[in-house]
Amino acid sequence: ERFGLLCSASKFEKLVMVFKFNSFYDKNDGLVIYFASSFCNHSCSPNCWWQYDDDGCFSLLVGDVGVREGEHLSISYLSSKDLERPMALRRQDLARGWLFFCTCSQCVAEGVVPFCPTCGELADILISSVDESPYGECNINCDICGKEDVSCFDAYSFHCARCHMDICPACAYVQRAESALEHGAK
Repeated sequence: ERFGLLCSASKFEKLVMVFKFNSFYDKNDGLVIYFASSFCNHSCSPNCWWQYDDDGCFSLLVGDVGVREGEHLSISYLSSKDLERPMALRRQDLARGWLFFCTCSQCVAEGVVPFCPTCGELADILISSVDESPYGECNINCDICGKEDVSCFDAYSFHCARCHMDICPACAYVQRAESALEHGAK
């Protein structure tokens, strides 16, 4: 009302977030939205890519293999250099910059969501800048390594709702590697 909006403040906030997470920087460092690319999801192994040509025109391109009918188009929200980084770092970047935990086929192949080492339940993913701490105002501390205030240092963490165990990303990936070795040795 104060700004003469024709929608509620919460709807305006959602629209701003849609713009933020679907926009690209143009050659003048302004943010713009392109129709086709705004429908593409992220993948660390995308089937499309985008570029600006010499005239500054945006193009959405498909690789040599093409795209099958019904296949979802995907682009990387990360740079090609960032895609070369380990999965844990890519997930940190995506959780910080786009507020989601990447579950693309490449990330799932490299590392899944951990199971709670205490009760065996699948852990919940908490995005630090979005999700409330399960303990109200209290900080989340890793119950494996003792790292304090995980949400200040990591873009996400894992939480077991059943037994209230909290796991930082580093411990989760060590746990996954140890579990893989254990199951591979049997």
